[in-house]
Amino acid sequence: MTVGSFSTLTEFAVAIAGFSGIVIAVAGRAGNPSPVVWFRNLCLLSWAMVAAFASVVPPMAAALGTPEVAIWRWSSASLGTMVAFLSAVPFLAARRISRADREALQTYAWVLAIGGNAGVGAWQLANAAGLGGPPSAGPIFAGIVWLIAFSSLLFARMLATPPER
Repeated sequence: MTVGSFSTLTEFAVAIAGFSGIVIAVAGRAGNPSPVVWFRNLCLLSWAMVAAFASVVPPMAAALGTPEVAIWRWSSASLGTMVAFLSAVPFLAARRISRADREALQTYAWVLAIGGNAGVGAWQLANAAGLGGPPSAGPIFAGIVWLIAFSSLLFARMLATPPER
């Protein structure tokens, strides 16, 4: 796998974030969204934006002349850091909505989001530390694919769910 492989991931992540922003803006013209819709939109944009930013790190490091092993080590460390901060988004955002609205949020989504992020984060730390061999592109690529897949799931849910006001 080469550094150039990450440009495709960047395109997907930017497309999801961009289309999500457009749909959110168009839907927002009808009035303020419910707190649950606001929460879901924030999570969707957060996942998509982290995927977009993380997918740019390897090509940027390569453009700066970084040795290949260091590219994968630093890309993995930066993705792990971004995922750790990303994991805090739902918890911090959920505190801004009422208890009744929090109860409307699905447990499986919390488990999938936090469990997936914990797995990706742990895998990135192991890759950056060189556990199981020198750092490689595979875990980084798979971690970004996870972020894109989850944000795509949230995007599909946003489109399939009737607007709540």
